[in-house]
Amino acid sequence: MRAMKTTVERNSGTDDYPRSLAWMALSAVGFATMAAAVKVLSREGTAHSVLVFTRGFVNLVLVSLAIVALRIPFPSRARSSDWRLLLGRGFAGFVGVTCLFYGLRHLPLPVAIIINWSSPVFVILLSRLFLGERMTSAQGVSSGLALAGLVLVVGPQEPVSEVPTLFAVAVAVTGAISAAFAYVAVRAATARIAPEVIVWSLCIVTSALSAPWVLLEWSKVQSIEARHIGLLLGMGVAATVGQIAMTQGYRYSRAGVVSVLGMLNAPASMLAGWFWFGEGFSGFQWIGLALMSLGIARLAFR
Repeated sequence: MRAMKTTVERNSGTDDYPRSLAWMALSAVGFATMAAAVKVLSREGTAHSVLVFTRGFVNLVLVSLAIVALRIPFPSRARSSDWRLLLGRGFAGFVGVTCLFYGLRHLPLPVAIIINWSSPVFVILLSRLFLGERMTSAQGVSSGLALAGLVLVVGPQEPVSEVPTLFAVAVAVTGAISAAFAYVAVRAATARIAPEVIVWSLCIVTSALSAPWVLLEWSKVQSIEARHIGLLLGMGVAATVGQIAMTQGYRYSRAGVVSVLGMLNAPASMLAGWFWFGEGFSGFQWIGLALMSLGIARLAFR
């Protein structure tokens, strides 16, 4: 769908909550399926570089087909600063995906996803730092609640054998911060560049940066079994479905409303972790999830 049409419909002043809810539910299922596939492949020894490359390349192919089919034009008069922003967004996105997949490899699935889900808090903080946007006292309180909840989610739990390693948590948090950098980097470019082109640039950068990494781990690549190829492709398709569904969710309702609906990612990832890997939450983690939900909901509605 053309970016202009999407913008008009998004700004029409009407909210279609059932459609937004349906699309965001599909998005949550897509991302949870992607996360579960990444964890299965990681447990079976699939190289980290292959996971990141597949995620970017499958998205690149599908988004390129959409751009051609919908005849979405590339900006002919985009400023050089816009392209620098897109490259910066692509690099930050690459780091974010790499860190997320590392977290999925070494942490319980729900914990890794919920850490990544905290990126809206870092968007607020980075916007204040780099764009000079004023942070209100209400935003400060909401961010504090969300960060306190994040500490409870990733903090030491019982039994000791299930305590997340400090390094893995740090990498996952780095991924959430990188995702926030990506959102902040393209804020000025979105007025002139179609969203599909922005996503395409992310896929290009991710594929280009991960391809040499794949060559460095070529011995691991050669050990990939045929059954893993189908799972890799399924992971890439699930990620694309999640991304497209999320975009459609923003099309039918205001951003604040859809941001709250995005909380469906938390229960979806928790169900996936419990169903496929027997991973559960402790009492303190439930409290942390509730605090994060409250903080992010307050940020979204404000």
